[in-house]
Amino acid sequence: MKKLREYTGYNLIQAYDLIEKTQFMSDFKDLMDQLSGLTVVLLKICNDLMALSSGPMTGLNELKLPAVEPGSSIMPGKINPSILESVNMVCFQVLGNRAAVEQACSSGHLELNVYTPVIAFNIFNSISWLTKAVDNMGQRCIEGLDVNAEQAEEYFEYSNAIATLLNPIIGYDVASKLAEEAKGLQKPVIDLAVEKGLLSSDEARLLVDSATEQNMAVIQGILKKRKGES
Repeated sequence: MKKLREYTGYNLIQAYDLIEKTQFMSDFKDLMDQLSGLTVVLLKICNDLMALSSGPMTGLNELKLPAVEPGSSIMPGKINPSILESVNMVCFQVLGNRAAVEQACSSGHLELNVYTPVIAFNIFNSISWLTKAVDNMGQRCIEGLDVNAEQAEEYFEYSNAIATLLNPIIGYDVASKLAEEAKGLQKPVIDLAVEKGLLSSDEARLLVDSATEQNMAVIQGILKKRKGES
């Protein structure tokens, strides 16, 4: 054990129950579960980034991915999310590795676990692939990521979700009808609320400015001021 600690640099200790550790490979399965849990997070991040960067003309186009290749093989000028796709493929493989490790951990007989090599093979490869994928994603995608502020601001301005901010002030039913009317007129909800006298310009500005933050204090302030004025 001393030699192992010196070689690995880890504070390794002997297992308390040697029989249990000989019979079961559960610790390896737990480690593989943690790795597969990481893949779930990475897949969500990559898919979100691909959706937000879709376009530019027929997608969301809120984010701009750095170009890492000349372009699409069939669509000139298109920036493919190649790095994100490569990370997803690593995640798919790691999830497959987890299935192999789980099967190997459950297939030992008594104190004989002859499938340890395939467990080690899949765990070591999964750690190596995920490490390289995350590093590559950080250096060749995240660091060069840019926000299309103009597009994002337009989506925000015309989003009917802003009507949610109006619920405590003008009531749900009025806010709902206002959102429907704004959609038909292709006009920002907040602007229509001001036009109809449901909000003052100052109130509208306060709500919009706090829309991406904890805004209940702002809403309560508006309601308190209105109550005082009435």
